[in-house]
Amino acid sequence: MEFKFASLSTLLLTGLAFAETSCPTLDQMTQCNLKGEWQPRNLSASVDCGPTIDGSFLYWNAKVDGYDFASEAKISGMFDEMGPTFLNAQLQPQTLDFDTWDPGFQVGLGYIFEGREQWHTRLSWTRFDTSNSKSMKATFSLANYFIPILIPSLIGPTADKVSAHWDLDFDVVDLELGRHFFVGKWLSLYPKLGLRAAWIGQDFNVDYHAIYPTNASLIFTFDHEFGADQHFKGIGLKCGSDIQFHLTKSFSILGNLSGSILSGKQHITENLNGVIFTTPSTFFPENVELKNSDDVIRTNLEGNIGLQYQAFFRDDQYRLGLSGLYSFAYWFTQNQLSNENLSNNDNIGFPFITMNSDGGDLQLQGLTVQLELDF
Repeated sequence: MEFKFASLSTLLLTGLAFAETSCPTLDQMTQCNLKGEWQPRNLSASVDCGPTIDGSFLYWNAKVDGYDFASEAKISGMFDEMGPTFLNAQLQPQTLDFDTWDPGFQVGLGYIFEGREQWHTRLSWTRFDTSNSKSMKATFSLANYFIPILIPSLIGPTADKVSAHWDLDFDVVDLELGRHFFVGKWLSLYPKLGLRAAWIGQDFNVDYHAIYPTNASLIFTFDHEFGADQHFKGIGLKCGSDIQFHLTKSFSILGNLSGSILSGKQHITENLNGVIFTTPSTFFPENVELKNSDDVIRTNLEGNIGLQYQAFFRDDQYRLGLSGLYSFAYWFTQNQLSNENLSNNDNIGFPFITMNSDGGDLQLQGLTVQLELDF
């Protein structure tokens, strides 16, 4: 009996000693908030303090709405000497294919502050450039030709050759403040907010080989060029959050979503060299230049989803992370291309220009491979 009591006492003392060395203290599990109330402590999901660096390789595709430049007409039917007796016409709007994928990059520098529960400040720069081209040729007959869309009154009613080219220069700088912490054993969050600055430039050029069939025996041909430059620059607020489902200590499913609202200026310059016919055989060149600069508010929505591998070194003082992500970014109302129609005012005898703009959004998507080091 004395032996059993001694064994039980030894077991209890050993258990108490193990509990004292392995279990966190009350101070480690709780903290006093700014209101003087005790609450659970959300521990950091990264290192306790120190600098952070990260770099990302981007392989993205870009697309913009609202860049139609011609309609292809295909006409079939029965013709006789007086013209078609039965007509079936098809009009197909033509725009850029936006099938190009190009590389880009993102670099970031930051610091984790221990005195503020591992607040993380990060400054990042994202750079992406791309371009897209398309050329088409028609037989130019009553059965197949192009109808110019951009300023048709100066380019002409028809064309047999059309080529378009588009360039994008995309630069974004973010300054963020956030914190990466556990909210459960297998779940961590990273809410963040800050400032965002953006510079987005677009160049759009279209070449037309225009044809003016004034009558059955007289046809004029001209080479016309339309060019448009759009540049947006702005600064504003950004807010979002990462969510991370930890499958193990090393592997996790990572997703994030953020939005921004920016105040800035949008500059647009459009140029066109065309002709105006005063009679079926008399014409003179006409050059049109449109410039516009507006104070605008622009919004953006973006996100990522994918897998991450991370490893900790030297008693969790260093963290290395590698992520493979699908990324998307939607920049609203980035295409403000205007289309002018030149008309004659019969009352006063002077031509005038009416303008319309449908607008379009910039869409980015693709692969992001990110490498992070916290130390």
